[in-house]
Amino acid sequence: MALFAPPIPPSVTTQVGAFSQAFAATTQTVAPELTIPQAYVEKAVEACRMEVLGDGTYYAEIPGFDGVWANSATPSHTLDELRSVLIDWLALKMENGDGDIPTIGGFDLNHPRM
Repeated sequence: MALFAPPIPPSVTTQVGAFSQAFAATTQTVAPELTIPQAYVEKAVEACRMEVLGDGTYYAEIPGFDGVWANSATPSHTLDELRSVLIDWLALKMENGDGDIPTIGGFDLNHPRM
């Protein structure tokens, strides 16, 4: 299995589960009190590991983000799916105040809910 760091497409639209919102210029609002910086998402996705599976599909995961992975037919679609899964994962972690979200690019999203 070949591992490689795929290029990040310059413009990305992603969905946030039931919220289905497009990325804003610098942040993604997933609930009124939860905001995820786009730069955080992109830095995390840049750190992903991607491999081509035996069936020709692409699998990507982000080290340190347990359960955040995607599998699709093309690298681009796999990265889009990975962003979507990551945002849903972050929203759940932030909403629950889990406190174990990795710090990336100077962003610490581990703030307790008020």
